[in-house]
Amino acid sequence: DEFSIKDGLGSVGQLAKFLAARRRSFCCVTNHGSVGGWIKQYNACRKHGIKALFGCECYVSNYRGDDPELRKAHRSAHHLVLIASTEEGFYNIIRIHNDAQLKGFYYTPRANREAFERWGKGIVASSACLAGEIPRLLMAGKDEEAKETWEFYNRVFDAFYIELQIIEAEEQREANRRLIRFARSVGAPLLLTCDSHYLDQDYAESHDVLMCLRQ
Repeated sequence: DEFSIKDGLGSVGQLAKFLAARRRSFCCVTNHGSVGGWIKQYNACRKHGIKALFGCECYVSNYRGDDPELRKAHRSAHHLVLIASTEEGFYNIIRIHNDAQLKGFYYTPRANREAFERWGKGIVASSACLAGEIPRLLMAGKDEEAKETWEFYNRVFDAFYIELQIIEAEEQREANRRLIRFARSVGAPLLLTCDSHYLDQDYAESHDVLMCLRQ
């Protein structure tokens, strides 16, 4: 939603109303690097009688040093979806978020493995979009590194899903094929999603304008 600055279009109030009209029982929002919309989400869900699931799409980078060249090399952070499955997980996502904002900020608030190791309990995570670490490794043919990454996340979180997205682009279709093969090879559960950045197809042109403003 609008808490993914210059990326999401529309409000969580609109989303909750949309879901309630379709008799959905819950509403989950995972904004980029931010939990700032959680209170607004909770109030919107309460108004429409549906359950709020609290999450965040983290930026992940393990380099936090001061070397300017290394910092530039690690600027392109990976994406990782975190969703609280317990009250402890709710507070742990806040801790991961705050650590990323205060100690890991470089263009974006970036979390690292140390934070996940420390605060992973009560959280269900997924491999995210094409910008996720595992999809990027698989698309680069680095299957062993992808396996090590999955083993780490599967250990530190309560559950870790390989995420497939329904996006009609050839790169996404190829990534999905590789992700399915990978999930079978490691015994990982699959999660089917749609990477929604706006609610209605009529918003497509407005969202393109938003992307132009951002870029």
